[in-house]
Amino acid sequence: MSKPRPNEQVVIRPFEPADIAKAHALSSSFGWPQRLEDWQWFGTFGRGFVAECDDVIVGTALHWDYDQGVSSIGAVMVDPRLQGFGIGKRLTEACLDALFGRTIILHATPAGRPLYERFGFVSQGVLYQHQGSIKSTLSPVSVAAGRIVSLTPDLAAVVVRLAQEGSGLQRDAFTQSILAMSEGAVLLEDDVPVGASLCRRYCGGWAIGPVVAQDERAAQSLISYWLTRAVGEHVRVDVSGDVSDAFRAWLEAAGLEAASTATPMVRGMWPQRGPAKQFALVTQATG
Repeated sequence: MSKPRPNEQVVIRPFEPADIAKAHALSSSFGWPQRLEDWQWFGTFGRGFVAECDDVIVGTALHWDYDQGVSSIGAVMVDPRLQGFGIGKRLTEACLDALFGRTIILHATPAGRPLYERFGFVSQGVLYQHQGSIKSTLSPVSVAAGRIVSLTPDLAAVVVRLAQEGSGLQRDAFTQSILAMSEGAVLLEDDVPVGASLCRRYCGGWAIGPVVAQDERAAQSLISYWLTRAVGEHVRVDVSGDVSDAFRAWLEAAGLEAASTATPMVRGMWPQRGPAKQFALVTQATG
């Protein structure tokens, strides 16, 4: 009788709160920068599955469920020593079975994209991850008309609305959870809110997102608001692929180098977005 393949010894089971620390340890073992606190947030609002072998977690795949029958899949990982044995495929299948009948969005790495295409996902452009230490030579950007104010409780509902317009995702509780651990900025024109951005601790530095605005100049001003406060610190921002080359060049000049790309993909119909536009995501995992 032949020796069992690793995939045959792996059990796929539902993700539980007790798995958070082990999932964090696995992601840290091969270079993911998420903190334990980031995984705790993943686990609080996400559900999903783990791959387990001899009581050791060797893979994860989470999903976040929003209103209007839409979900996102993320935090898909497999121990590098066990990659190539179909474990990632089994984790993805478990999520898809759990989300049957729902529209599903995700952001695929170049390595993962072929798998998702086989499951019927369709590409929707590109996502650029920019990160690095902010340079002291940063050139701030401001808007000719309007002003940026710090987020106050009376503006929280505005940020939730703008985030929904920009992403197309109706997920009020999710956005409220981001607000609870973030600082915020709101762009006002004639005292009317027309854009917003959030900034929070993430992966040992800062993450800016979402950033929602009417145009690139406004989006730059909302990002610049945070960069001027983070000179010398590590910052990450995941930007939509339809921004201009000049926009991305400005990020790189500030110290945010282009680190990687991902492919936004959907199985079903991507929710309608607008009129505000999302220039930066909350996270690559959640959209």
